[in-house]
Amino acid sequence: MQLVLLGRVVAGAYRIVAAAGANGAPLRGRLGSPYRLAAAARSGYTWSVILIQRVRVRWTAAARGAPAANARRGLVRAMPPPRSLPDAEVVVHDVLADQEAGYEHRDGVRAGGVALAREVGLWLGHDRVSVVVDRLPGSAAYPRAPASARLFTLAPGQVGRYRANFRFTGCACNPSWYYEEWLVHVCHGTGAAFGYGEPDRDVDHRVRLYGGAIARLRDPPGDSPRARRSE
Repeated sequence: MQLVLLGRVVAGAYRIVAAAGANGAPLRGRLGSPYRLAAAARSGYTWSVILIQRVRVRWTAAARGAPAANARRGLVRAMPPPRSLPDAEVVVHDVLADQEAGYEHRDGVRAGGVALAREVGLWLGHDRVSVVVDRLPGSAAYPRAPASARLFTLAPGQVGRYRANFRFTGCACNPSWYYEEWLVHVCHGTGAAFGYGEPDRDVDHRVRLYGGAIARLRDPPGDSPRARRSE
């Protein structure tokens, strides 16, 4: 497990936005001191430095057996973000380990406003000083997710973890199945850490992908999270 300290990699990226009930537009200017940010929070505002890391592993139907599964073991894990991250309200660190690329972790970083979260299947909202994280409907063939669903609410300094897996169909020219397993961490504010210990909020939507009725996966004894879902 690797310790990822956001205070070190996104220091200075403070912003504040209007709380719930306002129009959500960022306030102009920046506050350089965390004490001033705390004062702003008490006045009904919150800063919106949100780091989202999505780690995906992708494989084809030909790699469904036990030997191939063993080759993927341990690939879905929290990864250290780049040392230098953009200054933005939302930073997305997207990591993919694809079977076709030999399961090498390849990553990219994007930065922008809260709408950027939609690119990784999430929706962000504000509830005064907290950030509300929803899962958006997706295009997976299984399990189907036709509607949005609440994942968790994060107070400043908290980390949420969302785990899921999916079966997708290819395009019309190549309609073969492929599979993905996701590990998503959402960190609210500097000083939050992931990849070390248990997160503050945890949602596990993983299922058995290879046929049969939907069955939720369970971690081995001694490796279960503190809470499957907590808000």
